[in-house]
Amino acid sequence: MDATESPRVVIEAPAACPDGARAEERLRSELASVRAPARGWTVKARWDRDTAGRLRVAGEITDASGRQVAHRELTDATDACGGLARGLGIWAGLVLESEVEQASAASEGPVPSIGAAPAGAAITASRTSTSYWPPPEPPPTSRDTPSPDAPGRTLEFGAGVFLMSGTGGGGLAGPVLHAVFESGDILLRPSIAVGQSLASVPPSDVSSTTWGAARLDACLRVPGHDQRRTGMQLDLCGGADAGVTHVQALVDSTIPYVAVGPSLDLRGELGAHLSAVLRGVAGFEIVRRSFQDLSGATELPPLATARLELAFSWDVR
Repeated sequence: MDATESPRVVIEAPAACPDGARAEERLRSELASVRAPARGWTVKARWDRDTAGRLRVAGEITDASGRQVAHRELTDATDACGGLARGLGIWAGLVLESEVEQASAASEGPVPSIGAAPAGAAITASRTSTSYWPPPEPPPTSRDTPSPDAPGRTLEFGAGVFLMSGTGGGGLAGPVLHAVFESGDILLRPSIAVGQSLASVPPSDVSSTTWGAARLDACLRVPGHDQRRTGMQLDLCGGADAGVTHVQALVDSTIPYVAVGPSLDLRGELGAHLSAVLRGVAGFEIVRRSFQDLSGATELPPLATARLELAFSWDVR
C-alpha cells in the first residue's frame, strides 16, 4: 500500500454560503488529521440550494484514479454553512478511516483457515456502495453552527414609506429607512423617517408641516416560517422617537418631538432573503411644545401619534 497522506480538499461554489470562507476553514480543519488509503485521494464539497431553497452540500470522495468511492448530500434549513461543513467532515473522516482499514487488511493477505478453498480456486470479494454513516446528528446550537430549526443570525436593511397622524399638522407621509441587528435574544431596530403634510388632506389650522425623527426599538421575534423560510414572522417591539416638527402657520415654529411607545412588525417572507414588512407604531409624546395656528391661537400637539409603514427588508446575513 502507498504511504498515506491527508486527502486533497476541493471546494466548489462557495458563494452559495453567506459564511463560505468560515465553512471551508471548518471542513479543512475536520479533515486535517484524517488519512487516506493512498496518495491522490480527494474530498470534494459542492454548495448549492435544493428546489425548496434550502442550503445543500454534496460531498464526493474519489481515489487516485478518479473513481467515486462514496457520495453524500446534506441539507440545512438555515443560511449558515458551518454545521453542514462539520457534518460533511465527520462523514468523510469515517469513510476514509474505513477505506484505510480495508486497504490495510488486504495488504496483509488472507489468513488460512479450516475449510479454506482449494489452491487455484478463484476468491472474489464484493463491495457494495454504502453511505458509511447514518444521517448526521444536528450540530450543537451556537452562533456559528445553528440547529436546523433555529433562524440564522440577523442583519437586515430595509426601506419603505409611511403614513402618520397626530403631529398637530394633519396627515404626514414620506420615506423611512431601517436596519435590524441581532443582540443576544433581542433585536435592535434603528430607523429614520422624514415626512411632509399631505397636500390632498391639508390641515385646517396651519399651512404645512414637516416632520423628521430617528427611532430605536428593541424587539422580540416570533418566527412563524417553516424550514423553507416561507410564511410569516411577528416582531413585538418597544422604543422611542426623537426628532423635530416644523409648523408653517401665522408664525413658523420648530418644536421638539420626543415620544415613546410600542410597535409591531408583521413580516412576510418573499424569498430566501427578501421580506415585505407591514409595521404599526404608536407614540405618546413626552415633550409637548405649543405653536400658533393660522388664526393666532396657541395649540399643543396631540398626546398620541400613530404611524403605519410599508417596507421591504433584505437579510444580508
